[in-house]
Amino acid sequence: MVKRRQALIVLVLVVALAVSVVANAAQFIANQQLSNTNLGEANIYYKEFGVIPSANVNSSFNPPISMYHALQIGLESEDWNRTSLEGMRVGISLMHGEILTNESQPWATIGDAVTSPPASYSAIYDVNATYLYLWEITVEKSQGFTTPPAGFVLVDAASGEVIPNPPLY
Repeated sequence: MVKRRQALIVLVLVVALAVSVVANAAQFIANQQLSNTNLGEANIYYKEFGVIPSANVNSSFNPPISMYHALQIGLESEDWNRTSLEGMRVGISLMHGEILTNESQPWATIGDAVTSPPASYSAIYDVNATYLYLWEITVEKSQGFTTPPAGFVLVDAASGEVIPNPPLY
């Protein structure tokens, strides 16, 4: 009776270990695929533009439009390419944004940098404004800053839409 109970315990432990190994292997594969997707977007971006961006973005953020996809959308919308970016520095930050909708020409204002991942990246609509998360992309000369920057574009982190820029003073 004691040996049968011990054998049953060993069998249960072996099955539990096997299930754990299979679950961990599946999680590992899923993580690798996600990592490869991010690397794929980074490679596509780098092949097209040839500039490594300086980013002010926490790696745990996962908006629908990734950082590299936003860079591609934003830079292409402003006709930047590998040649025109030579000697330039590209920066990207995830920011809180607001589109003033009660203006004759709606445009965005930029708030603070996003410091923790939100529960949702969806826009919030109000009577006079839409609140959203924006990728702020800047292009500046590698040596020194320019005001305004050589390039400036905002991309909605949820939809990938290029947002009208605020007036630069």
